[in-house]
Amino acid sequence: MFGEQIAAIQVIDRPSKSQSEQSHYFYDEFFHPIPIDILPVRESRDAFQKSMHFDDMKRAAITLGQALNMFMRIDFYTSREGFYFGEFTPTPEGGSGYSEDGDRFLGTYWNGEEGVV
Repeated sequence: MFGEQIAAIQVIDRPSKSQSEQSHYFYDEFFHPIPIDILPVRESRDAFQKSMHFDDMKRAAITLGQALNMFMRIDFYTSREGFYFGEFTPTPEGGSGYSEDGDRFLGTYWNGEEGVV
């Protein structure tokens, strides 16, 4: 999130703690695939279904992003029963592991010192 603007939605399948066994994909705010390998530390595959809680999670992310008014990854976890807040992450992956294309893509959203003017 860059303030209330969604730059990307990262969906991760974590069957184990090992990143080599995890897969992920990045989607836009409408759940359309972003065809850039943004973070090559995990296998990138577009095999995810949109959660039935997607619209509620999106609204919550926008509300939180608006209140924070800065760059922040906002994590949610979803289940059949609902979705749950996970954490705020100001430096995803410690700021490393992103591809040049990923850095360029996300950098187009950055504005000002905190990511949002």
